[in-house]
Order: sequence, then structure tokens, then C-alpha cells
Amino acid sequence: MKKYIIGIGTLCVIAALVYYFVPAVHGNVNSWFHSITSKTDNHDDHDGHDDHKNCNHDHGKQDKHDDHDGHENCNHDHGKQDKHDDHDDHKNCNHDHGKQDKHDDHDDHKNCNHDHGKQDKHDDHDGHDHAKQDKHDDHDGHDHAKQDKHDDHDGHDHEQVMALELSDQALANIGIEKDSDFGEIKVGSYDKTLTFPAILEERPGETLTKIPSPVSGVVEKIYLRPGQMIQNGQALFDIRLTREDVITAQSDLLALIQKRDIILKEEQRLSGLEDGLAPQAKRDVAFQKMENDAAIKAKTSVLLLNGLPVDEVENKLIKNREIISLVTVYAPEENEDCVNGNKEAESHCAHHQQMDDIYVQKGQSINLGDPLCQTSDMDQLLIRGNAYAYNERDLAAALENGANVTALFTQSGREIEKVSDLKIRNINNRVNSDDRTLNFYVELNNELEQHNEKTTSGNPFLSWQFKPGQRCQLSVPYQKIENCIIVPVWALARQQADCYVFELSEVEKGHKTFIRRPVRVLHQTQTDVVLANDGSIAPGVKIALRGASQLQIALDAGGGKLQSACPCGDH
Repeated sequence: MKKYIIGIGTLCVIAALVYYFVPAVHGNVNSWFHSITSKTDNHDDHDGHDDHKNCNHDHGKQDKHDDHDGHENCNHDHGKQDKHDDHDDHKNCNHDHGKQDKHDDHDDHKNCNHDHGKQDKHDDHDGHDHAKQDKHDDHDGHDHAKQDKHDDHDGHDHEQVMALELSDQALANIGIEKDSDFGEIKVGSYDKTLTFPAILEERPGETLTKIPSPVSGVVEKIYLRPGQMIQNGQALFDIRLTREDVITAQSDLLALIQKRDIILKEEQRLSGLEDGLAPQAKRDVAFQKMENDAAIKAKTSVLLLNGLPVDEVENKLIKNREIISLVTVYAPEENEDCVNGNKEAESHCAHHQQMDDIYVQKGQSINLGDPLCQTSDMDQLLIRGNAYAYNERDLAAALENGANVTALFTQSGREIEKVSDLKIRNINNRVNSDDRTLNFYVELNNELEQHNEKTTSGNPFLSWQFKPGQRCQLSVPYQKIENCIIVPVWALARQQADCYVFELSEVEKGHKTFIRRPVRVLHQTQTDVVLANDGSIAPGVKIALRGASQLQIALDAGGGKLQSACPCGDH
């Protein structure tokens, strides 16, 4: 019995020694390992799963394995909340890890099976790259975009476009209310142009006409006021003669006329005598008649040179034997070509003469040749363009080819009026020494605007669309762009570097829907925009020709909505 008790006690002592000795050894090894790596490591950084051969990791729930060193062909069976640190050179061991098991510093695991539960976190295993909380795994050959909403299918290119719906009242507020405010996209060609500053001028020697006083005297009456239209042959001024020499010349002429009457009667009396009787008397009468006629002719010439009208001298003075005391100044008559309707001379006819300025006033004493007024005919004007000397070749080519020049006039500060199909008349042969510019001239047909106000004479006041001194720009073509789309500048909206037009998508009672289409601008002038025909917008669709900037503002303010559209038209 004693032996049995002694044997049991010995076994207990040995078991106790083993029980206390082995943990001490483990504690020493664990302290040595952590002094090399990092103390207070919270089992994250799994460093050095080295030489894992044929190793299968099955991670359990909330299991953390850190730095298992040297486990070869081992199975770890860890109980609940079991912690294994610094297992070195464990071969052919089985470890079974339960919930919340944490393994630190396991190196050289060969042919080992780790059975880990869900939500296991592995950090920095050599040879294993696990992303922390990674929701997307990169598979070989598969590239998945995060939160990708649109898939590109072969043969189908769907784009997202902005649509804007506005009421007819809102469109009217931005100036889009008529059918003419919309237009179809058309493909054509466009001439790139050189633009030059220009100014309107009168035609030298043709537009303005000064009318001088034909006689010396006092202004008795003025028939018209500045700005009124002048009828052909209309009376302009009445001038009372005051020069003594003119009055004396008229009296002398009347005396000569009366003397001629006496000579004619004497000649008639002598002509009744038989031949051979009073031959001397007949010769004297014939001589007196010749002398009298010459004197009458001389006096008539003097009166005409003093400005008396021919019809007044012939009819009133010579025929009616009356002294001319009042001379009426008339507007110039149309020449014979204008009266007969000669179309070749039509441009030189005074179609719309008007009183431009009056230099005298009633009761003013004037001399022969003093200007009475200035009349103007603005049916045609000249546009003087200012180019640089290096543009001479382009201008000469345009003149030779008969290129169509366009004049651009700014109206109301914003609106631009275009006058097309103009021709270059000539290029100046002299470069201005002051600004080194070269002038060229373009003819412009003017448009008449007639006011209703009239005077007692019935002559209306005239107003012209284009006026001398008005500034404009001349566009001279020099290069052609083929296969392009031309729209007005007001049909284009800009947003930083992007450009858009607005396609009319739907028309319903009370409102319209527009789709914003991006476009590429090839060329732009003050009035036109040239777009590339690259398929961004299809020919034949209707767009808004004005108010595009206001439509873009409405989109920026949140008035639009994103919708899917297929440019090809299949969907």
C-alpha cells in the first residue's frame, strides 16, 4: 500500500514539475520573440508565413492569426479564447482553433491546415495579399467598376443628355415665340472671311450737289426746308434782282427790240417799191436790221450770263416786252436718259433728291454764284474699307473673282444687320502714310424710309436706312469650308470650353421640350457659327435659332433633367 501511495505521489510530483516547467520555457521563448518584433502587438501584422507549402487556411469567426513561425504539417486546435504565441518548429502537430482564437508569430508553416471561423482577419501574410475590408476582389482578367450604372454593349452607344421643358410663356420671355425662331440643320459650305473696319461715304461728285445763286439780288422766298424731298424741276428760291447793270441791260434790250420793230416796218414798206427804186434806202434798212439783230443778241447774252433764265428772257422779256424783276431758282431736271427710261443710265438719275442744307435766309442779299443750298441723292453710297498693305493680294483676288462681300451693321447696340452680295468697286493705289492702311471701296444700294409728315408744298421728309459716317465691317471671303453646318451666333450656348445647341424634341400644347446637344465649333464670326458635321447633331432636326444662352442658364438653375438618348436613332 505504501509503495502504491509513493508511486502516485511521485507521478504527481513529476506531473507538477512538467506542468510548471513547460510553461516557463514557453514564456521565455515568447519574451525573446516579442523583443525582436513589436511588443504589445494586437495580433494584427501577420508577418512571415514563410514557406507555406500546400497550406489551406480555413478562417473561423473573428479569428486572428499573427506570425505563426515554423509550423510544419501541423493542425492547431485552439479552444475558446485560446492564445498561442511563438510556436517554433512544431512538426506534425494538430491545432484546432475555436472562436476568437488569436495566433501570433507562426513561421515556416509547411503542409498545415488552419481552420478559422468567419470574420477572420489576416494581415500581411507573405505570399497572401488580403485587402482590409475590401469589397471588390480583383480577379485575373476581370475589371469591375465600382457602382457602375451603365454598361457598354457592343453596337449600342447610349449617351446621357440634358432635357429642358419650358412653357410657351417662358420661351416668349427669352424671345422664342415664332416659327422663324426655329430652323432645320442643313449641311453646306461656308466661306471664311477677312473682316475689315469700314465707314460709309458719299459718292464723290454724285451724292451731294450745291446750287448757286444765278443772279445777284435779295432772297424773296424759300420753298422747302432741309430734309424734304425735291421734285424734279421744282421751285426752290425766289430772288429779286437788285443789280443796276442787269436792269439796264434789260432796258437796252427792250429798246433794241422796239428799234427792230421799226426797222422791220421800214423794210416792209421799201419792199413794196418797184425794183430799181430807192436802192440806197433798201441797203441802209438791211444794214440797220443786221446791226440791230447783233445788238439784241449781244444784250441777250449779257443777261443770260448774269443768270437770267433763258425761258424768262425769251418769253417774258423779248416776247412779252416785260422787265424781269424776280428770278425763280428751280431744281435740276432729269436728263434725257432718265426721262426715256434708259436702264443703263438709271444709276445716274436723281431718283430721290432732297434738300440737304440751306445756306441763306429770307431777305438776305446775295451775289452771283453764292451757294443757296445743298441737295443730296443717297440712293447709292460707298463703303470705304481700311485694310493693311499685306491684305492687298486677298483683296485683289476677291476683286478679280467677283467675290460677294458682306457688310455688317450693328443696330440697337446688339442686333447685327447683314447686307450681302456686294462687290468691290476698286482698290486705292496709295497706302496712307499715317496709319499704313490701304483703302478699298464697295458700292452700297441704300433703302428709303419715308416719314408721313408733310408741308403745305406736299413734299415729304426723307430718311435713309444707311447714312454717311455710319460705321460697319466688311467681310471679304478668302477660304471655303466644306461639309459643315451654319447656325446663327444666337443659337450657340457656351459653358466654359463646351458648346451646345438646343434641339426641339417635343412640342405639346403649352410647352416645348429641348435636348441639349454638344457641338464642335470650326469658325465663328459676329453673326454666324460654323459647326462640324461630325454626327453630334443630325441634319434635318430643328433647333432654337436664338436664346440658347438663356436656355443654358435655365439648365444651370436646375430646370433640366438627365435622360438617355441614342444618337444613332435605333433606340
